[in-house]
Amino acid sequence: MKIGIIADTHDNLRHLDKAIQYFNREKIGLLLHCGDWIMPFTMEMFKELKCPIKGVLGNGDPDIQKFQYQLQNKFQDLDLELSEIFLDLTVEGKRIAVFHGNDEHLIKAIVESRLYEVFCHGHTHQAKIEKRQKTLIINPGSLVGVHLPDKAAPITVAIYDTAIDKAEIVSL
Repeated sequence: MKIGIIADTHDNLRHLDKAIQYFNREKIGLLLHCGDWIMPFTMEMFKELKCPIKGVLGNGDPDIQKFQYQLQNKFQDLDLELSEIFLDLTVEGKRIAVFHGNDEHLIKAIVESRLYEVFCHGHTHQAKIEKRQKTLIINPGSLVGVHLPDKAAPITVAIYDTAIDKAEIVSL
């Protein structure tokens, strides 16, 4: 199964629309959102996505009650499971952790636990894929990028393929 991974959407609806169109073309079976949606109205864009969504909140998001209220009262048809801080799931035999990434101590503990084949996080706005011990660490980057001293980071997402245990960063 192809899993789309996204983080730090920061209400950027134009780039989010591009990401959703890309994920639909790639026929992903699941989307993981690593937090920093920012405002609950952003969830409406995900109605166009043709697969379930699982995600966490980030340090820039309002409390979970605001998102849950919108899910229950405005976006009931949206196939979205939202956790406040951390998500632990198994997809096609791969145990996956999802966390926003705003606590380096937790990142280290998650990776060093060796409980997960895949760990997805955001927060830094810098796309990166690396393997530490048995854990494939995926940061999909951001839909708003980040301005570094010498350049602007691209707008990126990631796709993880459970069948071949590989991930790739995609610039939109």
